[in-house]
This record gives sequence, C-alpha cells and structure tokens, in this order.
Amino acid sequence: SEYCQRWPGEISLVVYGTGSWGEEDFLTETIEKFEGCEDSMERLTITARSATEEELKNPELFPINELRNLAIKNVKTSHYLCLDIDFW
Repeated sequence: SEYCQRWPGEISLVVYGTGSWGEEDFLTETIEKFEGCEDSMERLTITARSATEEELKNPELFPINELRNLAIKNVKTSHYLCLDIDFW
C-alpha cells in the first residue's frame, strides 16, 4: 500500500517463486502485499514466474536478466525505472 501511495505512475512487477506451490498461490500472496492499493490496481501489472527444477537445484542460476526483461516487456510508458526489491 505504501508503494502505491508514494509512486503515482505505472508499476510492472515480476514475482519469482522458488517454493513447490504454483504460480497462482504466489501471485495471490503478492497481491495481498498490495492491500490498500485498490484504487491503484489499474496501474499495476503483475507477472509470475516459477523457478525451474534446474534453478531449484542450483541457486546460482537465478534468472535476474529474464525477470528484469519480463518486467520491462510489460512497461506501458516510454521511460522506466528498474528496481530490484526482495520481500521476505
């Protein structure tokens, strides 16, 4: 909620899940983190990406470039600010 209040523009968010749960579960969990942003949901694009079996076996294969490119792909403006944020 604080993120939406502080940033008035579009938000393209990629969620990367490493658990055994499916994309729908961590997508729902991420959306819940944005409670209080109901008036901003039209500005928010969320893309979910699950870890592959190979990535789970070797954490050094974290697909940072792929995740960044997924977020950029969903940008609806001519300019963007790329941030890497970890939620725990």
